[in-house]
Amino acid sequence: PKALFQHLSQRQDIAWENTAIGMVDERYLPEHHEDSNAKLIFDTLIRDAAEEASFMAYFDDEREAGQRAQALNVLMPEILDTAELAILGMGGDFHTASIFPDLPTTAALLDSGSDILFAANKPTTAPYDRVTLTMAGLERVPEWILHIEGAGKREIYESAKASDDYIKHPISAFLQHPSKTLHVFWAE
Repeated sequence: PKALFQHLSQRQDIAWENTAIGMVDERYLPEHHEDSNAKLIFDTLIRDAAEEASFMAYFDDEREAGQRAQALNVLMPEILDTAELAILGMGGDFHTASIFPDLPTTAALLDSGSDILFAANKPTTAPYDRVTLTMAGLERVPEWILHIEGAGKREIYESAKASDDYIKHPISAFLQHPSKTLHVFWAE
């Protein structure tokens, strides 16, 4: 979402000094690591007009991913309840957030009735441990946006819309959510 973040960073009509930016998920890496979502956010969004926004990273060098997820479940519920929107992405394997297909954790991460808002996950098809909001955590956020780019992602999106196999296609659980709308923004 580099171009989207760069565009947002230029917006003068947002009260950035009153804005807190969080993440839906994170590769569990230090903020300065090239593959960190936090680094992407700092490099492309929290700059220019948006430099006054506050930000909370998930990485904690004193805790492993699972321990950090447990801590976030204690620290973040009230903060999460103030969130206004979540921008989701979608991988070529139908994952969203860090909810990957066909893992032993997939069903639990998609469980709306769970008390777990943040969880650690270890994908087999992508590097790094992850910390992610679960479906239960994301359901606390009133607005959902799916941001995708390119013809390939459009084809995956169309397949996901037609699927009811949420374990193989986690994004489908969001697209077909019974009470929430996932607003889709696609760019070529």
